[in-house]
Parts: sequence; C-alpha cells; structure tokens
Amino acid sequence: MTVSTNSAIGGRLKLERVRLRLSQAEIARRGGLTIRTYGRYELGTSSPSAAFLAVLCANGFDVLYVISGIHSTAALTSDESVLLDEVRSLDEHGRFAVRHFVNGLLLRS
Repeated sequence: MTVSTNSAIGGRLKLERVRLRLSQAEIARRGGLTIRTYGRYELGTSSPSAAFLAVLCANGFDVLYVISGIHSTAALTSDESVLLDEVRSLDEHGRFAVRHFVNGLLLRS
C-alpha cells in the first residue's frame, strides 16, 4: 500500500473509533495490540492486518468504510435500512422528490 492509502485508512479508522466513543487504548486492548502499534495504524505509518480488521468489525467498526471509504449498509439501523429500501424502490421522480424534501429539512435545521 502507498503512504497516501495508509493515511486515508488511518483517518477513517480514527473517525470510526471516535464515532464509537472508544479510546485508542481500549481498541488496542480489545485487539491485543500495543497502543503504539494501534497509533501507527491511525497515523498511516502501518497497516492493520486482516485479523485486526475482523476484531474491529466485531466491535462495531464499519470495516468496509475503513478500507474503502464506502459505508456499508450493514452499519445501518433497521429503520435506516427500511427507509433506504423504500427509497430504492421509488422511480426517478420519487427519488428526486425525496432528495428535495430532505434538503429542505436540512436547510431548516
């Protein structure tokens, strides 16, 4: 992997850890790593192993997002999953209307 790829993975790894409200020390402990090794992952100077990625997944990390930048639908709540399925079942005009409705809600907040 290139340095920029490692850096991107490290940044997303940190975002997921923060989202889950875990410290570096806690996730390192759960993965059987030293805090220094885990810190290198977030800094992008080292790459996590597949075994460690499996530990992350078991601890709620969206591993697809960590490695690719694409969020996994498995990380959705059941309500979000139902809503997404409903939106996907709409035709082009329906999806357009939903996008404008959501944008209107976002502008109000």
